[in-house]
Amino acid sequence: MKDLEDIRLHLNELLSEVSVFPERDLLVNISDLKCIKYNHETIPIDTRVKSILREAQIFEKKTGVSCLCVTYGTFSTTHNNTPIEAPIFIQHIESSISKNSNTVEFTELGEKELNPFLKKYFDKSLD
Repeated sequence: MKDLEDIRLHLNELLSEVSVFPERDLLVNISDLKCIKYNHETIPIDTRVKSILREAQIFEKKTGVSCLCVTYGTFSTTHNNTPIEAPIFIQHIESSISKNSNTVEFTELGEKELNPFLKKYFDKSLD
């Protein structure tokens, strides 16, 4: 268990060192096209949900990193002269699809974490 915690801490350190966040990154600016309202309930799978799950699966296969998460709160500001609305906290989730009812259920993993983009944004602002 200690090894897993060490790996998680190392990955968090690497993530916090990333200084370039693309403007289209959902950590920088939430997009209604790539997000769904989630109230801890089973969600019917429509074309948008199917697209989000497919993209997440492709990303995970390419990188080995699961990108599905639920967000809590938003912070609105301007970044590079562009208005943004960034999530404040994120929490990783995994999906479980029921083909019988054509629905998806999400399970939250770990704890809520401060959005790494905001952490970097505020670190730079305080310098």
